[in-house]
Amino acid sequence: MTLYRKWFDDVIFILISDGIEWCKENVRGPDITYSPFGEQYMDLALMTSCDHVIVTSGTFGWWGAWLAGGRTVYFSGYPGPNSYIESVINRSDYYPPSWIGLH
Repeated sequence: MTLYRKWFDDVIFILISDGIEWCKENVRGPDITYSPFGEQYMDLALMTSCDHVIVTSGTFGWWGAWLAGGRTVYFSGYPGPNSYIESVINRSDYYPPSWIGLH
């Protein structure tokens, strides 16, 4: 979030999650709002209408980021070293080269 605040003026973060109550209790700020929908298809539509995305490692977030375009930031520590997922995933296919990995 710090990078987006540096990159863009007047940034607004829209949190989309299947754990939105946790987000509301733990992620707060004047530039943060939360998806009002709670339905996956509506949340995905909302995410794809965003200019940029901070993505989780799951497929829901991946598709939202892919369809949104713009700058995408992801956690580069996934999959973890020596994990089963690391052995079956091709990181260069999963994370497009234009996406920005942070650890």
